[in-house]
Amino acid sequence: MYEFVFYTPLAEQRLKTTLSQLVSLHMVDMTTSNDICLIQSNYAQYLCSILVTMLYPYVYGYCIACSVLLEKDTNSTTSEKLLIKNIQGQVEVSLQKGSLRHPYPLSLDLIGCCLSGLTHQNALTRVKRNNGVEYTVHKDSLTTLHDDLNQVLDTLVKHIPNHKPTVTNQKSKL
Repeated sequence: MYEFVFYTPLAEQRLKTTLSQLVSLHMVDMTTSNDICLIQSNYAQYLCSILVTMLYPYVYGYCIACSVLLEKDTNSTTSEKLLIKNIQGQVEVSLQKGSLRHPYPLSLDLIGCCLSGLTHQNALTRVKRNNGVEYTVHKDSLTTLHDDLNQVLDTLVKHIPNHKPTVTNQKSKL
């Protein structure tokens, strides 16, 4: 199972619909060359901060999962249960340090979606064994995804009022 189910024609139509809604909310404007420009207004900034606040814990959880996975040896497998425990441990550290304000990344649903999504992106290999599920890390792919997610996270942080910088490359204490 993947994190999201996409039907390509619908995905394209939904993107167009979403962009139209953002234009009607006066958050973005489309140029004649179809570039998207953020509108600089208090209202747009307010709506943007709401959207960013909703997305931030999700992206942060993915970054933590990638950090934990990157600590693993490339040629070894790690059980799903241990990965979940380590990821949740890192989320708890972030919550205690104040670099994360929302506990959503502790969710088994988010972690499961993350592992599934990373597997779909060929950053992990999932193997079902008699005693459970194990994963093998593909460091090159995972590193690229982690870097991309950190760029998204950095962009999101710029739009969260009064937010402290975050560190997602923390070592697990577990």
